[in-house]
Amino acid sequence: MKTPLLIFGAGTLARLACLEAEDNSTYEVIGFVVDDSLMAADRFLDRPVHTWSAARVRFASHTVAMHCAIGYRTMLRRAAVFDQVKAAGFGCVSLVSVQAHVSRHAELGENCFVMAGAVIEPGARLGPNNMVWSNATVCHDCTIGSHNFIAAGATLGGHVTLGDRNFLGFGSVVRERKRVGNNVLIGAQSLVLEDAKDLSVYLGSPARAVKSIDPAVGVSIE
Repeated sequence: MKTPLLIFGAGTLARLACLEAEDNSTYEVIGFVVDDSLMAADRFLDRPVHTWSAARVRFASHTVAMHCAIGYRTMLRRAAVFDQVKAAGFGCVSLVSVQAHVSRHAELGENCFVMAGAVIEPGARLGPNNMVWSNATVCHDCTIGSHNFIAAGATLGGHVTLGDRNFLGFGSVVRERKRVGNNVLIGAQSLVLEDAKDLSVYLGSPARAVKSIDPAVGVSIE
């Protein structure tokens, strides 16, 4: 018997999460959840859409699983929604494509989404609410924090440490044993050869810090 699954979100990432869950024999997507102020339609992908306040009343946390599918437009919001769902007592499940490779010697936290072609090597440890897009590689013994977005084709070398609420752009590379702090944006195809400091945008090959990020806004992709 499949576990009923609610997906928090009703946008592109929620659609992708739903399609991935359909390929997974563990879960059955029974609906979507959105913030009360964002309720725009009562159906999405032919399933009901519930406001957050209604979902908390209708569904007991022990009867359904949830997956937070909030995109990368605002990394602080990704973190806030996950924290909101956890505070309400819901369990958040990870979704892993059947076409991804996650070593049995790696660790995934709650609410991770690992897409087709992604590779997570032995010894890698990922905290909660991380997105690993298609064909990205997290090499051996990496330590990944929470609420990060690792875009398609990005590569983290062995023993890389990645903090929280970071965005790594398409095809970006972080050299082995380097550290990326918190609230950092690494631009597409950038090559990080040195540690990346908190609240900074890095661009180029080799990557250089080009501007600071407002801590009240965090990493935001428009």
